[in-house]
Amino acid sequence: LYDLRPLGALPPEALRFALEAASDPAARHVRTAIVVSDPQIGAALDEIGLLPESGNLRVFQQLDDAEKWLAQPFSRLLK
Repeated sequence: LYDLRPLGALPPEALRFALEAASDPAARHVRTAIVVSDPQIGAALDEIGLLPESGNLRVFQQLDDAEKWLAQPFSRLLK
C-alpha cells in the first residue's frame, strides 16, 4: 500500500521510478494499492503504463477502499 495523498503532483523522476519498479518481474505476483488525493496523479500513472491489465495494481482515492481490496483473498480477485 502506497499512500501518496500528501503529494499534490508526482515529479517526472518519481513516475520513471514507479514504472521501473512495476516492470520488475517479481512485481507481477504482488498486489499493490496506491492511494492518491488527486485523480490527475492516478491518470498520470495510467498514462505511463504503470497500471497493468492484470489488475494486481490499482489506484484508489479512499484509503478504506484500498485496504478492503488488499484484504480480499487473491482467488476472489481473479474472477
